[in-house]
Amino acid sequence: MLRRCLGSLARLLTAAALFATSLGLGAASLVEMLERAVNAVQAHEDMVERRVRSLQGSAERMLYRSMAAAEITRQARKGDPQAQLVVGRWNEAQGHHAEAVEWYRLAAMQGYHEAQCDLGLMYAVGKGVAQDAVEARKWISRAAKQGLPRAEYNLGLIYLQGRGVKADAGRAIEWIRRAAQQGDSEAQWQLGVVYNAGQGMAEDPAEALRWFRQAAESGLAEAQNELGAMYAAGRGVQTDERKAIEWFELAARQGHARAQFRLGEMHATGRGTAQSDAMALVWWRQAAGRGDRNAQYNLGLWHATGRRVSADPLEAAWWYHKAANRADPRAQYQLGLAHADGIGVAKDPVRALKWFTLAGALGNRQAAEAIARLEPPMSAEQIARARALVEQWTERFGKPQGR
Repeated sequence: MLRRCLGSLARLLTAAALFATSLGLGAASLVEMLERAVNAVQAHEDMVERRVRSLQGSAERMLYRSMAAAEITRQARKGDPQAQLVVGRWNEAQGHHAEAVEWYRLAAMQGYHEAQCDLGLMYAVGKGVAQDAVEARKWISRAAKQGLPRAEYNLGLIYLQGRGVKADAGRAIEWIRRAAQQGDSEAQWQLGVVYNAGQGMAEDPAEALRWFRQAAESGLAEAQNELGAMYAAGRGVQTDERKAIEWFELAARQGHARAQFRLGEMHATGRGTAQSDAMALVWWRQAAGRGDRNAQYNLGLWHATGRRVSADPLEAAWWYHKAANRADPRAQYQLGLAHADGIGVAKDPVRALKWFTLAGALGNRQAAEAIARLEPPMSAEQIARARALVEQWTERFGKPQGR
C-alpha cells in the first residue's frame, strides 16, 4: 500500500511547486521538503518489507525444523535406530542427559555401532548415568568390533589408561592403529604421541612424525602443534625452524594455547622468524587467556622487568598468580617474593610462606632458601596459618607433584 502512495506523492511535487509560487513561498525549498518525505516513506517501506521477509524466512525454518523433529521422533518411537541416535544426540546437546542415555540404549541394543559408542562414552564420563568404566568398555568394545573408528580409538585409550581393565599398551596401540589407518585424525595424533614417548614400545621419532603429519594435514590442531615441536627440536627430522613456525601458526590460529605459547617463544628469541617482542606479546596474551601457565609466567616476568611493556608490579603479580594456581613453581616462587617484599601485592609473610612452600614441593630449589630466611622471625601462629593456606590450596588445586 505504501508503494502505491509513492507515485501519487511524486506527481504532487510539480503541482506543489506551482502552488507554492502562487502563495509567494520558495518552491525549491518546498520541493526539497517533499522529496525528503518521499525518501523517508521509501526507506521505511523497504525496512518493513525486509523485516517481513526475515520473519517469514525464520518462521518457515522453524516450521521445517519442527516438522523434521516430529517426524524423526515418530520414527525413533517406531524403533528406527538411526532416528533414536539423532533424538539421543539432540537430548544430549540440550543437557537432557538421562533422556539421551535411554535413546542411545534403545539403538545400541539393536546393534547400532554409533549409539553403542555414544552410550559407552556416557558411562565413561557419568553423564545421565552413574559413571561405570566396565559398562563403558563393554559398549565401546561392541562398536569397535564393528569397525567404527572413533570407537576403536576410544577403546585404545581405555587400554592405554587402564580404565575398567588392566592397562595394556600393546592392545591399546593395536586399537588406536586400526582407527588411525581408517583416517581418524585423533587416533593418528595419539599414535604419534605413543611413538614419540615410547609408550609400550621403543621410541620412534620418525614414526611419530609420520602420524603427526597425517593428523596435522587433516587440520587437527594438537597434531599441528606436535609437528611444529618436532621440526623445532629436529626430532625425527632435520631441524627446520621456518616449518616449525608454519605448523605452530596453523595450530595457534585454531586457538591451541600451547602452540600460541610456542609461537610467541619463537618470536621472542628470533627463531625461524625476525625477532619481535611485540609479536611474542600478541601470542602470549592469547595463550595466557586460554590458561597456558608458561605464557602467564612470561607475561608476569616481562611486566616485572619492564621488557617491551611498562614495568607494572601489580600486573606482574596478577599474571604470576594465574600461573601459580596452575602449579607453576617459578610463578609460585616469584609470588612468594612479591608478598615477602610487598611488591605489587600486600606485604604478608604468611602468604609468602604459603607460596614458597608450594614452590618447594614442586622442586624449586630457591624456595627452601627463601623459607629459611622468612620463617625465623615469624610466630608459631603465623606459620600455622601459612600451612593451613597450603592445605586449602591443595584441596582446591590438587597436591603438588615434584618434577
